[in-house]
Amino acid sequence: MTKKIFTIFVLFIALCSFRKGFFHQTLGDIAAIDFPDKPQTTDTLGQHLHHYSDSSGFYLAGFADLTTKSGAGFSQNELDSIYSGFIGGTLNTSKGELVSKKPYHIDGLQGYEIKYVTNNPNLSNLRFKRMLFLNNQMLYVDFWTDKDKDERSKPARERFFNSLKITANKASRQQGASEIGNVAFGLGYIVGQAIVWVVLAGVILVVILFIVNRNKRRPM
Repeated sequence: MTKKIFTIFVLFIALCSFRKGFFHQTLGDIAAIDFPDKPQTTDTLGQHLHHYSDSSGFYLAGFADLTTKSGAGFSQNELDSIYSGFIGGTLNTSKGELVSKKPYHIDGLQGYEIKYVTNNPNLSNLRFKRMLFLNNQMLYVDFWTDKDKDERSKPARERFFNSLKITANKASRQQGASEIGNVAFGLGYIVGQAIVWVVLAGVILVVILFIVNRNKRRPM
């Protein structure tokens, strides 16, 4: 009996240690996701972005409100048009090449996941994005890494993506709105630009800190 209790205690401590450091980030009133640690929050180009980076890659989550840009009504074709527009804008702003595109489902809702590559030598060249249109809001989750880290970073990416939970009241959930395909393209473009600015700002900050620390270590 004592051995069983000890085993349960060890498993409990291990579980707590594994979860320690994860940060539960809410995304408006529609969703929440777990970052490896507390993310930074940046407002740029009208986007409210939560982001974090470690040796595996760059993690980002955000959402955009399209309430004022959309009408009412729903059809599967219109929902596909929304996603196609958002994906098109994402690829356009990054000059990316689409590797794969597939639907995914969460709590009975349909979203899309894409994998694409870019040739920008200053930024991660392998990128993954999940998007979900819900209640006139586009929710997006990104993970950027490098091609040579694809397999090594896969557990971190899947853990991040799979931690996404929908928190919106089930009775209020609605997907689709009419005639916003073009708006979705523009949104995808803007979101892509905002993410690039966030990443570049982080790179610049690292360089500045490196220079400052190097100068401090120089003998007077």
